Amino acid sequence: MDVNKFPLGLRVLVVDDDRIGLLVLKRQLQFCNYNNVIIVMEVETTLDMLRERKNGQDQFDLVISNVFMHGIDGFKLDQLGDGYASHQ
Repeated sequence: MDVNKFPLGLRVLVVDDDRIGLLVLKRQLQFCNYNNVIIVMEVETTLDMLRERKNGQDQFDLVISNVFMHGIDGFKLDQLGDGYASHQ
């Protein structure tokens, strides 16, 4: 894998209720030069973060979510969070 082909400086938010999965994915993203990675285990915290950054310059460029989580699953998170994303 050529890590030089990945765009630099992207802000990435990773959501999963499995801590080990989060840490593995964060490590893989860092290997690909994504160094601005935030990991979150709670969907409610994720929604708060998306709301807080809705109109700011620090919006996330990419949100990666597990689909099968307790409470609100990844599909519902996508629906709820869609209003907080900047689609470009």
